[in-house]
Amino acid sequence: MAPKLSAFEQLSLKKEFLTKKLSSALASLETARAEARRQQIYLERVVDVSRADRAEYPRRWRAVLIVFVSAFLIFSIGKLLVAGVREHAQQ
Repeated sequence: MAPKLSAFEQLSLKKEFLTKKLSSALASLETARAEARRQQIYLERVVDVSRADRAEYPRRWRAVLIVFVSAFLIFSIGKLLVAGVREHAQQ
């Protein structure tokens, strides 16, 4: 009977310890919730949002023009190189 009584005392001591630990954790949870409620930020709108008169970026037509001019220049340089190689090969 003595070993069972010893085991029972250990279990009851463990139960008391876990009960105190649970109550401590619940108290910490309530403290954290109260702190979170206290630290909430409230935003107030000062000026209403308005649309821009015209878009500044991206400048689509300018970008398209730059692409076409660059492609034309690359094509022209390639064509001149090919013509130069053919002319050199004929001599």
